[in-house]
Amino acid sequence: MEGRSEIEMEILLSGYRDGELSPGERQAVEEALARDPKLRARLDDMQALDAFVSAALEREADEVDFSGFADAVLERVAPAPAVAPVRAQPHAPSAWARFGAWLEEVLASHRWQAATALAAVVLLLVAGPLLWNSRRDATLEAQGPLLAGGPGMASVIDVKTPGDTDAMLFNTASGTTVIYVQGN
Repeated sequence: MEGRSEIEMEILLSGYRDGELSPGERQAVEEALARDPKLRARLDDMQALDAFVSAALEREADEVDFSGFADAVLERVAPAPAVAPVRAQPHAPSAWARFGAWLEEVLASHRWQAATALAAVVLLLVAGPLLWNSRRDATLEAQGPLLAGGPGMASVIDVKTPGDTDAMLFNTASGTTVIYVQGN
């Protein structure tokens, strides 16, 4: 028990007095009590104070008349009102029905806002893909064919040939020229 602070010792003594210590802690406290007369005196003081407070509280409780206490409390407590049983609906409306009711309410009170929002959604659904594809196609045309290594690695020279044959010349950054011919 050496090396423990005074507060830690107070806590251990209190736990020992109340029977709250583990068997190992209890044995350590008993050994310390056998060696240290000051610690033993502190435990005796704690037990004496505990006995004094208990006796004083019991004396106070004996002087008070608790007869009729429960009846007085129950008289003050109002009886709880009877609650009618809740009857379950035969079936709850489906999610689609609830959505329909909500939509009717929104359209009834905010007709022009709902119409504007619906028009915006339709516009985005119809015009959005058209704008997206036209921008993407314009970007691809400006870049030319996509090459591995990125646009800085080679330049493309498109050569038109007669008939169904297409040819392309690629000049790479290292000076190599590649000819690509495609056709029937």
